[in-house]
Amino acid sequence: MTHIQEFGFKKFIVFYFIFQYFSPLFAQSVEYLEHRIVADSFMDNSIYYKAISPLKKCIKLKDSKRTDYYDLAICYASVKDLNKGLKSLNTAAQKGFRYSKIEDFDNDVDLKPLKETKKWLKIREKIVQNIITYNKNIVNGSDSLLQKELLVRRENDQKYRQLLGKGIYQGITKDSILNLELQTDKDNQNFVKNIIKTRGWLGFDLVGKEGDNAAWLIVQHADNDTSFQKEVLPIIFDACKKGNTNVSNYAYLYDRIKINTNQRQLYGTQFSDVKDEKGYPIDLIFKPMQESERLTNGRRRYMFLATLDQYKKSSLEYFQKRWKNAHPN
Repeated sequence: MTHIQEFGFKKFIVFYFIFQYFSPLFAQSVEYLEHRIVADSFMDNSIYYKAISPLKKCIKLKDSKRTDYYDLAICYASVKDLNKGLKSLNTAAQKGFRYSKIEDFDNDVDLKPLKETKKWLKIREKIVQNIITYNKNIVNGSDSLLQKELLVRRENDQKYRQLLGKGIYQGITKDSILNLELQTDKDNQNFVKNIIKTRGWLGFDLVGKEGDNAAWLIVQHADNDTSFQKEVLPIIFDACKKGNTNVSNYAYLYDRIKINTNQRQLYGTQFSDVKDEKGYPIDLIFKPMQESERLTNGRRRYMFLATLDQYKKSSLEYFQKRWKNAHPN
């Protein structure tokens, strides 16, 4: 089982890790990404022994992740090097590696050779602790009233955008809806700004998963105030390193700021839609990107985002379905 399968596209849960290589502030980002792409190509085809070398190169870099150690444990287990396998797995556990539930860890056949050792139970105990810590923080957070307020504001954030997306204006002009949307955005932004000043990022520990998403969405839609978006970006970056928000939030906001300031995006999260004469969406066009599709997909993979093709396909299908539901005739 590879780390993409662990959290990835079949049983997706958000994985928190120190992801500094995604930030262009770190010169080793592309070097890490190249090694990691090679390792993944071997692991995806179960050629584990060939993945050992590129994984070791990843670990030598400052950008290394706990999933690198976990995947290296799998590779060492495949060649029956139990000592190195246990050492790598223990390092991953100490760095916070976890599964969605402990049964998945117990049933991971790729680690079977390591399960027959005495050290296995100690590592398993640490994995259990990591799962408990995650589940404790992710659901509600410590401030239920603030969470409820953010969820109401997220609903308001979406209300006018949904009407515009469907092309339904409920008897008023499109300009009037746009004005209502802007007024709502400004009110939401002021609310979040004031809370961040006194309490920091509104993450999992404070408002749970849904509250965190609501706070991020308000910042993401603050296109009228890019200075605010720029102020929040390093705060979200720090929250990601602490496992207190979804790492994809950083990718989306980073790209949003780049596009809002007439620069190229890094993760390929921003696009424009193309509509026919009736307003039906027929295509999505990605806004300019900094790197090749290969490197961009590599970055997206480690943000636990689908490939560009998959993202475009699912997004277009969503917009088309929304339009058809709003225009049944």
